[in-house]
Amino acid sequence: MKTKFDLDSILSSAAKAAATLSRIQPFRCREIEVQLSALCMAGLDGLNYSAWRKNNGILDFTDCEGIVAILDYEAGAKTGTERYDSLAVRFSLTLIDEIGGDLVFLKSLCARDLQGFGLFAKNVTVRLISVAAADKTGENRILSTVWICATKLLSQIYSNELADRDLISITKAILFAILESPPQIHQEYTHEFLRTAVFILSKLTAAGSSPTPNGSESSSMAQENSSLTALVLDVALHNISSHLSQITILEYYDPQNIWNHIVEGHNIKDNVKADNAVFTTLNEYQSAAISVWTTLNVFFMSDYDVVSVILPALLKSLGLVAYAGLHASTVHSIVTSFLAPLGAEHLEFDTPRTEVSVVALEVLGLIGFSNPSLTSASIDFLVNFLINPRICVGNTHVNIDVVRNCATAMLRICLLTIEVAIPAITRRIEAESNGAPAVRGIWESLEVVGVTSDLDAFFAVFPILASSIVKGDRLKFEYSLAARIKFPQIFLEKLLEFFVERVSAFTSFSEIGNDKGIFNITSVLKSVCDLPYFHPEVSATESLRLHFRNFWLTITAFVFAPRGVWPKEWHPLVSAIALKTPSLTLSADVRSLEVDLLSNSVLRLKISDQIHSRAKSTLVSILYTRSSSVESKTLSAHVSIFLLTILQIELLRVAKKSISFFLEYVRDERYYDTDIFQLLVAIGDEILFAFTKGKQISKHSIQASFKSLLRCSVDRLPKVRTFAGMGCAKLLLAVPALLWDKELLKYMLDIVLYLDSRQSISDDRVILLKQKLNFELRFVDRTEQLSTAKDYKAICTNMLNQAFGYSLTETTLTLQGYLLDMQINFPDFLSNKSDVVSLLSQFCSREDVANDVIKSLNSRAAYFGEVKGIKKVLKQLKSPVKNASDIFKDEIRDITTASDVHTFIKEINPALQRCAAYIVSEENNDKELLRLVCWTPLAVFNTACIETAIPVWNYIMSTRPDLNSRMLYELIAVWESSIYNKQGLYESAKRPTDPFMNKMTYAPSNKPASGNESFTVHYKWIQFFSSKFKSSLWHEKEHVKIYFKFVQIAILNLKLARWSPALRQAVFALLEFSISVTNELEHQNDSLWLFSLELVFLLAFKWYSLSPMWSAYEEGEYRTISNVRSTFKAVSLEKVNTLLTILPSRVSSYFTSFKKDFSETKNFILLLLENELGRYSLWSSVTPEKSNEFYNALKDVKWKEVVKVAWAVDPQVALNMPRRFLGYSDVIEIELNELALRNPLLAIKNVSAIAPLLKPGLDKYGNELRFLLYATETSPIAAIGYLNPRFNHPWVLQYAFWVLEYHPVDQVFFYIPQIVQALRHDVAGYVEHFILKTAKISQHFAHQIIWNMKANMFIVVKEKKHEEVLVPDPLKPKLDKIIDQITSALSGEDREFYEREFKFFAEVTGISGKLKPYIQKSKEEKKKKIDEEMRNIKVEVGVYLPSNPESIVVDIDVDSGRPLQSHAKAPFMATFKIKNDEESKKKSDDSGQFDKAPKTAWQSSIFKVGDDCRQDVLALQMISIFKSITEKSGLDVYLYPYRVVATDCGCGVIEVIPRSISRDMMGREKAQEAFVRSLAAYSVVLYLISIKDRHNGNIMFDDEGHTVHIDFGFILDIAPGGIEFEASPFKLTTEFITLMGGDTSTTYRLFSDLVVKCFLALR
Repeated sequence: MKTKFDLDSILSSAAKAAATLSRIQPFRCREIEVQLSALCMAGLDGLNYSAWRKNNGILDFTDCEGIVAILDYEAGAKTGTERYDSLAVRFSLTLIDEIGGDLVFLKSLCARDLQGFGLFAKNVTVRLISVAAADKTGENRILSTVWICATKLLSQIYSNELADRDLISITKAILFAILESPPQIHQEYTHEFLRTAVFILSKLTAAGSSPTPNGSESSSMAQENSSLTALVLDVALHNISSHLSQITILEYYDPQNIWNHIVEGHNIKDNVKADNAVFTTLNEYQSAAISVWTTLNVFFMSDYDVVSVILPALLKSLGLVAYAGLHASTVHSIVTSFLAPLGAEHLEFDTPRTEVSVVALEVLGLIGFSNPSLTSASIDFLVNFLINPRICVGNTHVNIDVVRNCATAMLRICLLTIEVAIPAITRRIEAESNGAPAVRGIWESLEVVGVTSDLDAFFAVFPILASSIVKGDRLKFEYSLAARIKFPQIFLEKLLEFFVERVSAFTSFSEIGNDKGIFNITSVLKSVCDLPYFHPEVSATESLRLHFRNFWLTITAFVFAPRGVWPKEWHPLVSAIALKTPSLTLSADVRSLEVDLLSNSVLRLKISDQIHSRAKSTLVSILYTRSSSVESKTLSAHVSIFLLTILQIELLRVAKKSISFFLEYVRDERYYDTDIFQLLVAIGDEILFAFTKGKQISKHSIQASFKSLLRCSVDRLPKVRTFAGMGCAKLLLAVPALLWDKELLKYMLDIVLYLDSRQSISDDRVILLKQKLNFELRFVDRTEQLSTAKDYKAICTNMLNQAFGYSLTETTLTLQGYLLDMQINFPDFLSNKSDVVSLLSQFCSREDVANDVIKSLNSRAAYFGEVKGIKKVLKQLKSPVKNASDIFKDEIRDITTASDVHTFIKEINPALQRCAAYIVSEENNDKELLRLVCWTPLAVFNTACIETAIPVWNYIMSTRPDLNSRMLYELIAVWESSIYNKQGLYESAKRPTDPFMNKMTYAPSNKPASGNESFTVHYKWIQFFSSKFKSSLWHEKEHVKIYFKFVQIAILNLKLARWSPALRQAVFALLEFSISVTNELEHQNDSLWLFSLELVFLLAFKWYSLSPMWSAYEEGEYRTISNVRSTFKAVSLEKVNTLLTILPSRVSSYFTSFKKDFSETKNFILLLLENELGRYSLWSSVTPEKSNEFYNALKDVKWKEVVKVAWAVDPQVALNMPRRFLGYSDVIEIELNELALRNPLLAIKNVSAIAPLLKPGLDKYGNELRFLLYATETSPIAAIGYLNPRFNHPWVLQYAFWVLEYHPVDQVFFYIPQIVQALRHDVAGYVEHFILKTAKISQHFAHQIIWNMKANMFIVVKEKKHEEVLVPDPLKPKLDKIIDQITSALSGEDREFYEREFKFFAEVTGISGKLKPYIQKSKEEKKKKIDEEMRNIKVEVGVYLPSNPESIVVDIDVDSGRPLQSHAKAPFMATFKIKNDEESKKKSDDSGQFDKAPKTAWQSSIFKVGDDCRQDVLALQMISIFKSITEKSGLDVYLYPYRVVATDCGCGVIEVIPRSISRDMMGREKAQEAFVRSLAAYSVVLYLISIKDRHNGNIMFDDEGHTVHIDFGFILDIAPGGIEFEASPFKLTTEFITLMGGDTSTTYRLFSDLVVKCFLALR
């Protein structure tokens, strides 16, 4: 907010506006003046001073504002004399004059408002001085009036006549007005004012302190007085500066600005221009000021006012007069005396004292600069001041920093004159030793002196610099000089020369090794070579190249060679210098290396036999592995050292640079036909080896090296081409992504075009190729060109083969990009005669490459054309409704609304291809379109969609590497959505891993899944990420963090997934990819390596927590598992422990548990992986010797310790070990029993832990069995096993029946025979209770268990040779009781259903009884009787065959009856029409539509009376279980456990195998394969359950060629007549082998392979 006395008041603003109007409209001046006077001069009698004085002589606020306004008006509206003669100026001058003489009048004016009148006085004075500056006519009168007023007021104050606040305030106002004006207009008044100032200073000296006028002892008056004294000194400074010519250029003239200008403008040497009188006065003033300083500086630590106000102003005036040459020595003395004792205690937290110290330093700098006689002393003092420990040791306060910075700046001022600076530098350096900090400030100031930009100055200082470098231990100032110097090449030459001279001065290796100076010179050399803008390696003069050669020959011979290795502290120095070293090739005028080296000044003087011997032995030891002929070469001393030098330079350089420098030696024709060339090749091999093994080599270096090698591959010299071709292959082996780089592939193939052997390219195209390649090839003749072209094509062919081997996808995509670019931009380059087309056609003969390159290329070109056409059409439209991007987005969104999956899959591919073509062709891409390309294909989560999407994603990422990050983030987000939606690997639907958890069925084996399961989507996705990983990192190393994020998400969320052996391929693919990410993080020294490794361990142990099960291994899985094992083996325990120490709080899993014994964890996972490899070898029979090696190695394993480690890692992993290590299961189970019983709560989550809980004696461990009540569910077959009498314990039985009740009833049907047998030992009634409870739930269960109980009512006893007697089983009473309870509990519909079913079945089976009288009669008579009886059977609603409870009988084929051959019994076969409701429902669920008319089928069954079928039931149960195992293992074998149900004692129903035919079908190829797959499975079944009595009557074949065994009367230890006559474990006749094509055929090998795999899976 503006105050009422502000200059920009309303009246003043109005006056200025009026002035402007008067200038624009001069004819209105009079009118304007009248109106302005009326406004501004109401109380001033028209500015008549006499009249105003007589009337009242008082100025109020309006009067003051009015006077200032009129002055502003007249200053703006009038010019020349008019302005000076104006009433306002005369009035103001008279007022100012009277103020200085009439103190009473002054008091009256100040009475009303001291502040207001003081401001008015200043404003009026400022305007009067402005008028004087603009109008020379009245200048003298105005200025003299102002100065007289000021001196009178000061004299009155300091003469003690009147000294109060009013007088001081008005005086300060007048002085402030003077300070705002240019000093030059006041030159004439310097003399008078300085005399007044001298008077005041004398008063100060006499008073001995800051003078205080009478009657003003208060602190506030003391402050006013001090500020007035300082103001007087500022005015004195202002007056003195009026004699310096450069001051006229200033915009503002306050004392601080003038002082800053003088200090900063020291490079303009001004003399004070004044007459003798002024000099005399200045002399007096300086003397008085010195006296005052002597008096007042004692108050530096006590009087705040003196420090903060007077001393800075006094020092500035002293310095300015000394700058003019008066009393300079005295001022120098008093300033140094003042600064000498200065310490941190004076400066900390005290800004005023800091200001005084800064001004004192500035005065010292001015004196040192302007007085040559004092320059040296000033330099000495400033240097000593900077090294004063009182202000530099252990103190970082800001005030101290300010003072030090000021001292440094003043030192630079003093060093401006090199003639003075160099002696000072010399003296200081010689006075100090070992590079003490005293010298640092001087060296930092060398740039100001001119050393960094003036060659003469540099050469003058270099000897001193060299001496300092040799002596100094701390070389920061030399490094600073190197960074500032403008001619680093000359500085580098001098240093290199100085280094050689220094080494030459010594006579022994020990002296050289112990000399610190040599090391210091090398350190400074490194600082010069580290300059980012200095590149002598590419732009060195011949002179610099010679100095570099001498340096390296010297350092190799005398520093490296004696040791054979770089001293530790030397390595970083020589590495930096090597990077900036040019190639040390021979000069153009030199004929041979020997001649050049013999004339070398370094090698000519001091190379002894000892040095020669050591150099050669070092060279041989390094290169011997590269070339065995190295040792036999006769090398001179000079050549040995030269070659060793080259080797060392390039080995040091290759870590960060390319190998292109070395190739200059190889391409030098002067070496070609000599032994040196072979050695150069060996050196090149060593350099390439080091280059490819380097961890921190940049992408740019690799690209440059590869291009250099390609360029060298077309050299005219054959051996050079051979070397370069091998180099390309090695580099590609180390970095497979090289040929996935578009630019490098383009470079390689452009050279092929350039070399075109058929000359199919026009001359103008050759010129274009030269420009693209940036080099030109020259050959002696056409023959040489053809030879080069042939060799180069061979090199390219080899590299492309390598690239295709690494990744067919990436290589073909890169080739597509090149060909597409050429097709669009340079179509005539790809004529049929072109060498490029010839080269690529070699690969396109391969079907996979031809499909990916040619067909996909044509397809992509077509889509490019479509996109280009759409964009062109839209561009021609004046106002298109949509742009191209919107069209493609709408298209892809519309596809997601497709009504069915097939339409979606059909339409998504072209849409994605168009989107991809648009994305890669647009520089600024639509993020939404890119997102849709990533998300849309997975809208339908199946294999076909991911297989459609991956080529598109691949194409975009390969063609546009800049989009890789965004693509990866989007794809990871899509993966996360699949986790959220529980798809693929993350399905939450429970799919049991244990085959016994599935429903056992009586049906033929199903074909293995064809890879269409949902987890295959994720498997292919992982493969895609793996294939992109290397190429993506090639473009951007930071992408590894994105891939790590994916690994983290993928693995951590798998804990919620369903796990099964079928996931092995996907899990190990993810494991291998995670390991690749982990290795790359380690390669980059990223701390995320530890967390990635932890995830790998987590995934591996999660996999091994599954119960092991054999399953089909895919091709390449052995390599995957081996890679995983190798990585685990290579894990550094020391590195893990180090990182665990650094980051303990961020690691939460296995590492924290095994920090001390992590090696045991590592060894355990290696053991598991070895087991996996052994299982693979055994399964595949590819590498059985490796399997044997593994199993032999297990003999030395300490299983007790391993089991403890496994338990600590994860009890689930430990509990599955017996099944993994079968040969040692007993040893493992002993330890597991102990661990499980000690930690039952950890064990009960795994069904494998139940066995350890049951194994020990129940009396001892019975208490632990209570944990069974909390155990997880096991399989029904395991629960049935717990009904064995040896587990007769309430908790065991409760758990067993809880499991049986947990599973669906139709899954328990299968085990009805075993449940009935369990009644024999059902003391507590658990079995009976379960049967009765379940019978109420399921009518089918009730029927089936009644039939089985009836089958177990009697025992057949042979009394005579051929007579059998039925004796009641001891279980019969209980069975009768249970049947009665079941049937009596039936009522209503259940009762009716029961009666219908059993009546129907009794009528059917009763036919056998009616056939017995016909046993001796013919078949026709038997059949007639059967048909007759079958016509009498009425099919009731809902009845079914006992062998097929899922289907309903709807009709009977009354003519299908067929008697079967039997001597004493009357079995027969009949056919029924059945309808399967469950199958219809299943189909309706799959299709989404209800099948109102389920299909019917004819089913034949055999009905037996008098034959015990229970043994067949048992055998077929086992075959059904075996079938479930083989299906779960993914084995493509065939078993058919047909249905047999025992329905009564000696009665049963047997399902007939459908479509059974004779053997004449076996000649067909398809039938042959079916035969082999079934024969293999049944061979193992025959062996495992000892099925005997195999003959043509019980071996059947279906119409597809499968063999099916029937009739299992003799199994296990039961044999015909009790005699074991079977010599072979299973039936494999000569006829069977012939059917397979002989024992050397492929089919027989398949049979053998399947037999082994079946056995492994079933055992």
